[in-house]
Amino acid sequence: MPRDLATDSSPLAIRDPVSLACETCRLRKVRCERPPGFESDSNTACKACMRKGVQCVYVDRPKTRNRSGRILEEARARYGTVPPAAVAPSSDLALLRPVVPAQDSLVQQELASSIGSRLLAHWLGAAQTRTYLPDENSPLVLFIALIERYDALDRRLDRLAPADQLLCRSIYAAAAPAYLPSHWPGDKRRAIVKQLCRDAERLADGLAIWRKADLTHIAPLLTLYKIHNTDDANAEEALPYLSAAIAQCRQLDRRSAAGRALVTPGTGAWISWTLIMMDVFGAVERAQPPHLSRDEVLRFFGTNGPVLRDPSSVPGLDTLDEGDRLSKRIALGAFSTLLLLAHDAATITATSDCSRYVLEGLWAQLESLYRWCRSAVVLSRTAGSSSDRLYWYGIVIWSTCTAIELSLVTFIGLNLARSARTLAGDDATVSRRFDELVGLSAIAQRRVETQLCSYIPHTFRDTDRDWLNTLAFIPGITASISRILDLAQTLARTSVPDPALFPRGAIDRLRMLDYVKSQIRNLGEAYPSTKLRQTIDMLHGEQRRMQDMLATGDLGLGRSVSSSFPHAQMGSLAAHNWRASQPSFEPIAFSPEESHSTQWQAQ
Repeated sequence: MPRDLATDSSPLAIRDPVSLACETCRLRKVRCERPPGFESDSNTACKACMRKGVQCVYVDRPKTRNRSGRILEEARARYGTVPPAAVAPSSDLALLRPVVPAQDSLVQQELASSIGSRLLAHWLGAAQTRTYLPDENSPLVLFIALIERYDALDRRLDRLAPADQLLCRSIYAAAAPAYLPSHWPGDKRRAIVKQLCRDAERLADGLAIWRKADLTHIAPLLTLYKIHNTDDANAEEALPYLSAAIAQCRQLDRRSAAGRALVTPGTGAWISWTLIMMDVFGAVERAQPPHLSRDEVLRFFGTNGPVLRDPSSVPGLDTLDEGDRLSKRIALGAFSTLLLLAHDAATITATSDCSRYVLEGLWAQLESLYRWCRSAVVLSRTAGSSSDRLYWYGIVIWSTCTAIELSLVTFIGLNLARSARTLAGDDATVSRRFDELVGLSAIAQRRVETQLCSYIPHTFRDTDRDWLNTLAFIPGITASISRILDLAQTLARTSVPDPALFPRGAIDRLRMLDYVKSQIRNLGEAYPSTKLRQTIDMLHGEQRRMQDMLATGDLGLGRSVSSSFPHAQMGSLAAHNWRASQPSFEPIAFSPEESHSTQWQAQ
């Protein structure tokens, strides 16, 4: 029997209750029905969600078609506008809901309809044009197919399949820090980024991607991991997404009759590359053991494992078709070797085994990769279709190896601090161990400085402002922004009169400081932080010092090199003895007139 609305004291008795549908039921395209008496209560879960055991998410949508021209004009003046050509149908309208006041909800929808489309276009466009690394930009499968489905539905987010909707929302959140309009104030940008991330996470919860192993769930999980991992690899919010993605991959692998579900052509292989990269690179920066075992990584590479081949010894790289095929095989072999090295380094730094034998084993592997990188970068100068691929792999592997070196510096430093606390009396064993760690610390620090100053000049040819590639790092994939800032600060602490780092003293160092500072500034537009501002201040101070030296005609050559860490004399001697037994590094030289040029040459 219908309720007697005339005697109902509720405010809703004035008119019939509005039929509501939760976001989960809308995406699943099922009937949304709430318990009797709660039809208009958005805080009460619907019957379908209660049966499925998933979160019932209600999105407040406009219920009227009131004219809003004056409100739109006022909001455009307050929040900016977008070109009419960029405006897509208003399907992404709930994206910016809590960011601006409620009375501007219709304006939020108009702005979001174009913002979402532009974020997706920027993100996927950059993914296709950046590098040849396997899935380097984000862990999404089949970029082109996704954008084609999006365009075919007139860029209507609500018409996509639920998995694609979640993927797009995850991309919006990941791309927003860099690709939101630059004229928007910082507070508004940060608020929008946080809201986009919350929207993606809420939809992920509504679709229960945590509970059900599905190949379509892994890409959004890894994208959400990348969002939280980009600023700092130690962010606690990031790891649950990565561990859930790996757990689902293992479940899918067990379900597969062939046992290789993750490497089916066109889908699985892409996700597996990304999974390994995010796991091992993040683990070595956090000094934690990787989730994936070494056997799992090797099984992905094949029975024989990766092969590191010198590009200069391979004929046919200058031909069109054959050169492209060979360069891809050679580059993937080197990148696979890097992944195994990162796995080993993460496993070691998660323990307390800081022995010379273990570290020298890692350093020997790193030297092999450095030789490959130098060969690849030098070979990329020659004409040919394979040159770009070799160049990008060369500098990305080189930069990532340098970040691993810095993790080893931190690892040795922690062991050195523990050893210092045990120094007491005349215990010769403890004293010898402490002295050994001091020498290892000097060697490790010197290696970071040497490789940092060796690879950075090779990145000068990349002069764009793409935040996806900062100093040859891919933030959130090969290293976090925090680790990139650590390396920039390492450069700021280097010594001027060190000919191994700066053959022409202040000239070379100033050019490098100029370039690194510009890259960090660009990064700060998307990811501002206190640490980033401190890094820029350090670089700026060293810039001024180099400029003052050059103004007085002092190139900074010929003076003694001072060490910045304790026990400098012992450490410098140990570093000298170790370097004497290693192959010489290729120094980079610049002329004064090239200080603002993108050209470089190896001497």
